[in-house]
Amino acid sequence: MSEENTPQNSYESNQNTTVDEISSIDDIRQGMLLMGTVTNTTKFGAFVNVGIKETGLVHISEIANQFVVDPADFVQIGQEVKVLVTDVDPSRGRISLSIKRVEG
Repeated sequence: MSEENTPQNSYESNQNTTVDEISSIDDIRQGMLLMGTVTNTTKFGAFVNVGIKETGLVHISEIANQFVVDPADFVQIGQEVKVLVTDVDPSRGRISLSIKRVEG
């Protein structure tokens, strides 16, 4: 992925600490708030680029505080979103994210 398509942000955790640069999945921690870009939607959720090789998944149940039938009704490809990291599994290359927990 080119640098121009990689979100360039400052990241913050729920403990109000700022991480200026995240370069790998090992830098991501549960509880961090990140800005990312929706790269794909599926029937089970949305994939979000948070600026590293691995994309995170926002499961359909974590998209909104209401029943979601189609994630594309709530997020579009290319949309910038603020997400909460709910789980990280570096050994499997998985990042679980939530939009609804950020928006309340």
